[in-house]
Formats: sequence, structure tokens, C-alpha cells
Amino acid sequence: AGTFSQSSVGNNLVVTAADTLTGSAAMNYTITQPTGLRANITAKTLTVTGSTAVDKVYDGSLTVTISGGSLVGVVGTDDVSLNQA
Repeated sequence: AGTFSQSSVGNNLVVTAADTLTGSAAMNYTITQPTGLRANITAKTLTVTGSTAVDKVYDGSLTVTISGGSLVGVVGTDDVSLNQA
């Protein structure tokens, strides 16, 4: 196991290892943790569900109002909102 240097999305992030030894003879050994570890945290994909396109009277534009959508997949209490303007 280990920990990242930050919890948000990023590339080439420092990782700190927290390896342990187990087993009946583990007390006979010590370990040196690996160093120089790096990894990426990538953005999580969210899904928009429940959206509807609203009918309109001809006005010569390509614009359409979309409403009623909600996000699926937000992690915990992260502050993320869907703007359908």
C-alpha cells in the first residue's frame, strides 16, 4: 500500500510506499521502502442522466434548451454541479 502526494487529478505524482512484512519469521527482517515511485490520478467520468431537449418556436437559430439533467458518479461530498445553460 502507499499514499499519493495529493488527492486530486495530476500526473507524475509522488507516491510513498508503506509496505510491511508478515509471516511467522517477519520479525527476523527489516525492509527498505521503495523510493522514486510516481503515478497518475486521472479524472473520473461522470454521466448525465434525465436530460430533455425542450421544443421551441422557430427562431432561425440552432440553439435548444436542455434541462432536467443530473450527475451520476460524483465522489462523496465533492462540490460538482451540472450547468445546462
